[in-house]
Amino acid sequence: MRKYTFILVCTSMLIAFSMNCAAQEEKIFTPKWISPNGYWVVESNIKTPLNSIIYFYNNDNQVIYKEKLVGIRINIKKRKTLMGLRKILEASVAAWNTKQSPGENRLLVANAFKSH
Repeated sequence: MRKYTFILVCTSMLIAFSMNCAAQEEKIFTPKWISPNGYWVVESNIKTPLNSIIYFYNNDNQVIYKEKLVGIRINIKKRKTLMGLRKILEASVAAWNTKQSPGENRLLVANAFKSH
């Protein structure tokens, strides 16, 4: 009788734990530097790290702003850089929504990262 009670208790606990694990849902984590309005791409070269081109796109994959940087190194591994690029992207998307023409070389990125 003891053996059957032990098996019954073990199986009921196993069922209870498996139901608890199945009820948990995974949360999707999105970093703060990811913008819901678009994305950016940094184009650079290993041989000339101080020259790069940054493209800003909206969610429709249209170029909304492009800037060529000369003499400024962009380190996209730094959080401060990523948050700065997000801020410029948000401003570019807002400007794009008002006039619908792509901007180019207004020195938004150069002025933001000149002091870094």
